[in-house]
Amino acid sequence: MTESNDLEDKLDEAIKGVEKVKKEKESAKRLRFYVEFAKTQDITEWKRPVYVIHEHELFGGRLHWDLRFEDDGKMETWRIYKLPTLPAKKLAHKKAESIPLGAALFEGEIPLDEYGGGKLKIWDRGTFEIVEKRETKFVVNIKGKELNGKYRLVSVPNDVPRLDKWFFSKT
Repeated sequence: MTESNDLEDKLDEAIKGVEKVKKEKESAKRLRFYVEFAKTQDITEWKRPVYVIHEHELFGGRLHWDLRFEDDGKMETWRIYKLPTLPAKKLAHKKAESIPLGAALFEGEIPLDEYGGGKLKIWDRGTFEIVEKRETKFVVNIKGKELNGKYRLVSVPNDVPRLDKWFFSKT
């Protein structure tokens, strides 16, 4: 009976590994534009870790801001739907696709047929220090031109599995 359970566990692990690789390949296809741009960048002179907020106007005029923090060679991203300096206590947004670190300082137009097609410009940039990092909570000291101080991102439980809700606020 134990051998059977061990085999099932190994099979489950193998399936999860295959699913992870498949997901990474799909992500790379979606992010092809960012990946190609990142290859052209020399990040050795950048102040690290990198923090940036991109103002992102999608084709069709929809506007949001991409809040990005460097983590393990990529830029973890949260989509913010209201200007980060508005005096609201909490701004609802969702976790978005990570981009390569080398694409953090991209400004310009992303082609319509690429993921995130539209205009991207840097709204704020700088560095940050992690104060607390958990799966459902991320607290940082931001040192940017527009945002400075301690901010937190907190995950909000919800009943929709594909909807990743977070709140962003200054502490």
